Amino acid sequence: MGSRSGDTLSQKTLLITGCDGFIGQHVARAARAGGWRTRGVTRSPVSAAPATRLDDRVQLDLLAPDAEDRLTGAMDGVTAVIHAAARVQLFGRPAPVIRDNVATTTRVLSAATRAGQPRFVFLSSASVLFQARDQPGLREDAACPTRCMNGYAESKKRCETLVRGYAGSSAILRPQAVIGPGDRTLLPPVLAAARSGRWRWVGERDAAATDLMSVANLAAYCLRAAERTDATGVFHLSDGETVPIEELFRHVFEALGIRVGERRIRASTARHLARIVETPLRWVAPRIEPPLTLFGIEVLIRTRTLDRARTLSYLGDPEHGVWQGLQRAIEALPLQR
Repeated sequence: MGSRSGDTLSQKTLLITGCDGFIGQHVARAARAGGWRTRGVTRSPVSAAPATRLDDRVQLDLLAPDAEDRLTGAMDGVTAVIHAAARVQLFGRPAPVIRDNVATTTRVLSAATRAGQPRFVFLSSASVLFQARDQPGLREDAACPTRCMNGYAESKKRCETLVRGYAGSSAILRPQAVIGPGDRTLLPPVLAAARSGRWRWVGERDAAATDLMSVANLAAYCLRAAERTDATGVFHLSDGETVPIEELFRHVFEALGIRVGERRIRASTARHLARIVETPLRWVAPRIEPPLTLFGIEVLIRTRTLDRARTLSYLGDPEHGVWQGLQRAIEALPLQR
């Protein structure tokens, strides 16, 4: 395939798995705007109306028996791979999520190895470090728990181990609380509860804080990581400002004209109710996420922030601040009802 080090930006080709997903489509748009040639891998039929404009599009189920061979061919001439495809399921039985995400990552890495070891950027999650306690200033070298809080986080932890074994240059990106146009995981469930009248504040007011990650900033960081072959290992990503969780949701509710009142329950009561609801659903209807989950409660009541010193050193500052990113997410929400 020849050396990639002498390529000019106009000659560089980026392969994006999950190119029509929430994060993948933003990466693809940013890459095209930045002069990359883009090649996307998606399960969606090529004949269907694409969610993302690409130079090349490959329809491929990454769990198919021939996925590795077809991916190897798709990576011909590729400078970098951004592996954004993943099964995102925060509730239900963990085994299927772990199985699928580990299997797809194994095949993408094997194909990249066979295709000449292009730069490999893996989209992980800060949730690989989450535990049932406050965790301010999490560093990249913090130890992951023996058992993660859900199957999605556990799958990402195991995939990180696979990426570390890649013989080429690689980076692992761990964003926290990604928001923006296309989000289906963070703000929409909260808004559904608020609009239905089911919303309750949990725990003490303003007791917990979090980092946020605008999907536009995340896309920019993905491209910087694809370029910087010397930036290897794990990088924690956020918009760079810690936000009280209750202040965050109050701001969103006010911006959208949603009145939720001041009804509040203790964290211990919320956990008890979540266990009652979760236990039968996890086995009877694992794809139906209840309005109250143990993981959701942990997100609401715990402070978790990221140490970004390593990211700032290698990949620089985010392109815009947390409140600008949140405003963009809010402006997109009416289209997602």
